[in-house]
Amino acid sequence: QHAEGTARVDVLNQLTYEYIGTDNKQALALNEEASALANRLNYTKGIGKAYIYRGVYEYLSGENPLGIDYLKKGLEWVSKANDREMKGYAYLQLGNSYMNLTQFDSSLANYDHAYEVLKDSANPVNLSKLYKNLGTLYGLKSSYDLQVKYLNRSLAIREKLGDPVLVADALVEIGRLNASNSNFD
Repeated sequence: QHAEGTARVDVLNQLTYEYIGTDNKQALALNEEASALANRLNYTKGIGKAYIYRGVYEYLSGENPLGIDYLKKGLEWVSKANDREMKGYAYLQLGNSYMNLTQFDSSLANYDHAYEVLKDSANPVNLSKLYKNLGTLYGLKSSYDLQVKYLNRSLAIREKLGDPVLVADALVEIGRLNASNSNFD
């Protein structure tokens, strides 16, 4: 409430991220406020984040083409701002959007871009999400060995992070995969 200027945009964008998936109405209101303020301030990084989070909001709401448009606009803005972390995140979310549309080649191309950005980043959580999503993509493409490879990479990162929620998420996916393949070892 007390933040002003670009700091307020950053807070609004972070709150948008936190509310996506739990309270769509609140996420949308926060996103609209962040976008309007960032544009008024000509705050490049804030504009990019607002577009990216709006893109995630839209594709999670089932509006994949609209979400992709927002993600691409956000990617342009965060690229101008040299925000590598958000650039990697945007590519990751574009990959997810295309996977939801069963456009697997486009999904993989964006995941490859995400990897190039995230492999040396200070955000191992997003890298672990990328590996998990690559596992899902290769599962949809019926490439079992690659699916297992990427799920195991995701799990290894999450174990090092020590976050039990992230570890459990990866283990559930690996368990589901093994059960579906009658691999009970």
